[in-house]
Amino acid sequence: MSHLTKVAFCVFCFFMLTFFYSSNAAAQHNDPPSGQFGLGVYAISTSLPSGLEGTYAINQNVQVGTGFSLSVNSGIYGSGTVILFSPFARYLFSSSVSPFLQGGLQVLSVASSSNVGIFLGGGVGYYLDRKVGVTAGVDILNTFFSPSGTAFGWGIVRVAADWFF
Repeated sequence: MSHLTKVAFCVFCFFMLTFFYSSNAAAQHNDPPSGQFGLGVYAISTSLPSGLEGTYAINQNVQVGTGFSLSVNSGIYGSGTVILFSPFARYLFSSSVSPFLQGGLQVLSVASSSNVGIFLGGGVGYYLDRKVGVTAGVDILNTFFSPSGTAFGWGIVRVAADWFF
């Protein structure tokens, strides 16, 4: 399954969960975590691998965390290891579905070269309760800096599901 297909499936699931919980449960509402740590999975719409993320909800509006992905490829066309480490900060606005702004750093290691970059964007998050949340966002700016040049991207989709405890 391609990365774009995975992301499209995650976005579809996100909107179906949001619709199901908002239309079928009157007592159910968006309830972001506060003072809790969360673990989850994420997918992005680029050739970079999907991965795991850890998030700490400082309060209902501010979250900090990091994503980590690892891909080891071996085959007829060569082999290589891709590692992505991306710490982030997110500000959620209070609403029935929480819009958010997000930004962070990225450290990408491919084979023997490393690149550092930044990303800025926004999206929406929905928390079924203080334990389970899903987010979907788009990077407005996604830039990598390396000794050989600068790579620039925009419109990169990120989706994630987290469990807070």
